[in-house]
Amino acid sequence: MDGYELGEGVNIHRGTLLHGLYEQARSLGVDLPFDSAITEYWEDDDQTGVIIDGEQRSAADCVVGANGVHTEFRTCFSAILLAGDPESKWVLEEAGMQDRMRRKYQVVEDCKKRVEA
Repeated sequence: MDGYELGEGVNIHRGTLLHGLYEQARSLGVDLPFDSAITEYWEDDDQTGVIIDGEQRSAADCVVGANGVHTEFRTCFSAILLAGDPESKWVLEEAGMQDRMRRKYQVVEDCKKRVEA
């Protein structure tokens, strides 16, 4: 796998990361609708985006899911896609390992069981 190996990368406090993302988005003129709900996530070959409050479609080059550690956004992808992708399948292979916060990859472990069944 090119790039970072498991256990490598940058550690940053979530609040610091969120503040940096917020300030960068504001400096670029990105609309950040607070007190709104992301009701759907979508992507195609050219872009990705979200549906806000079930009505407003917002498109972008990427979507950053920064709404917490236990977000349901983490479960918005198919484990079958991970299993079939040589660059991503390590997530399923290492599902039994613990992360730095000593929590297991429970969602991924559950997805792994579904793929193997």
